[in-house]
Amino acid sequence: MKYISIIFITTFMTWSMAHASELTPEYLLGEWCFESVDFGSQEKKENRNWVFEKDGKFFHQNSKQSKKLKHSGYWDIKEKKLQIKPVYMSRYKEVDILSQDKFIFQSSGKLIIVRGKCN
Repeated sequence: MKYISIIFITTFMTWSMAHASELTPEYLLGEWCFESVDFGSQEKKENRNWVFEKDGKFFHQNSKQSKKLKHSGYWDIKEKKLQIKPVYMSRYKEVDILSQDKFIFQSSGKLIIVRGKCN
């Protein structure tokens, strides 16, 4: 079991380093789903759409009841790290990329974002 854990950690670290070196704007562009928010002691389902555009803007669905997307902030890649700045914040915050199709944006909780339109 110990060796399996070491192999998994080594593989994940290698993938993470390789992925970070390949981070491009094309990685982010398009539709994503704000799946849930993790407050540490509880997780709340959200299922609200986000869209990242080429000009550095991102839009999100304000509520589950409305399909309308609203300009919500900006994104950028600095030193091979993705950053997002919601309109209500004064600065960019880094994003933790978990895989090619999933990242976490730390705000009031851990916002779990997955590639593709929400169901």
